[in-house]
Amino acid sequence: MPCDPIDAVIGLMRAQVERLRGPGGGLISRMLAHHLGWEAPQGMGKTPATPAGKPATSSAGKPAIQPAGKLVRPRLCLLSCRAVGGDAFAAVPAAAAVELIHTFSLIHDDIEDRDELRRGRPTVWKVWGEAQGINAGDCLYSLAYAVLGEADGRAVAVLSEACVRLCEGQAHDIALQSQEDISEAEYLDMVGRKTGAIMAAAAHMGALVGGASDEHAGAFRQFGLQLGVAFQIRDDILGIWGDPQKTGKPVGSDLSRKRCSYPVIWGLAQTRGRDRDAILAARDEPSPAALGEAAAALERLGARARADELAAQVHRQAWAALEGLELEPRAAEELRQLTEFLTSREG
Repeated sequence: MPCDPIDAVIGLMRAQVERLRGPGGGLISRMLAHHLGWEAPQGMGKTPATPAGKPATSSAGKPAIQPAGKLVRPRLCLLSCRAVGGDAFAAVPAAAAVELIHTFSLIHDDIEDRDELRRGRPTVWKVWGEAQGINAGDCLYSLAYAVLGEADGRAVAVLSEACVRLCEGQAHDIALQSQEDISEAEYLDMVGRKTGAIMAAAAHMGALVGGASDEHAGAFRQFGLQLGVAFQIRDDILGIWGDPQKTGKPVGSDLSRKRCSYPVIWGLAQTRGRDRDAILAARDEPSPAALGEAAAALERLGARARADELAAQVHRQAWAALEGLELEPRAAEELRQLTEFLTSREG
């Protein structure tokens, strides 16, 4: 057994993906390995040969190719379990399941948003086509529940509910893309479902598996929900001003399409003048010059500062949900470090 629970999560995910059979199963497995970062992107070398269910390792014993992403949601699940006094390894199936659900949503999001890059690599639909991308995402959704297996029925219900909220949020996000003026309340409701729901499920399931009462597990759910909102606001900031080498996204990616981005929503609400025209122009003709002018206009209007302020405020609200709970000190400190990183990260 791996000595680190996060390695066990990766191993369990890989075991599920690698059990796919037949020519179609092999194709899905390759698509998922590409998206999850278990093999080099197209044109960057061969996939390391590995035993089933185990990451490729270097001579130093560390993964030779790190999984794409930071595994935020499984880490949140594992730490929530430890924070209530549970054994993190008991939460491995729940942590793997929530990451598989998150990954399924990203593959479908890339199709819906027409994104061609994610984390610096071509998206699944861009390499294999939309139909294959939809099918690969559907497969991941099913694998998530296979991973849960004989888990506590409450955990299954939590994950199912989160998937419903996720779809509600995505539907709302797509609908809002046809609007120029969006209220902050609409934005917060949408991201609370689209991003917050899965974060909430991760923390909620971790606490349940760790033995927390329904009341205390509910506090972790609220914690994860608010953390997800803060995480998304930070992501919106990086989508405009982030370094492409760190974010894996093109410069100004959130300005070049009608995405429901908090700095854009807030900036458009502040002006009806030339700055507003510059922001809207970047959506219609996303040239480097137009994107630069739009980002500068948002900065002048104070949109970046306001987004930073709101992310910090929601982060505080997340921790307020856990006030009064007796948490395992070391796990609580690691949880705080994780949340602070998520709301101040650069990539």
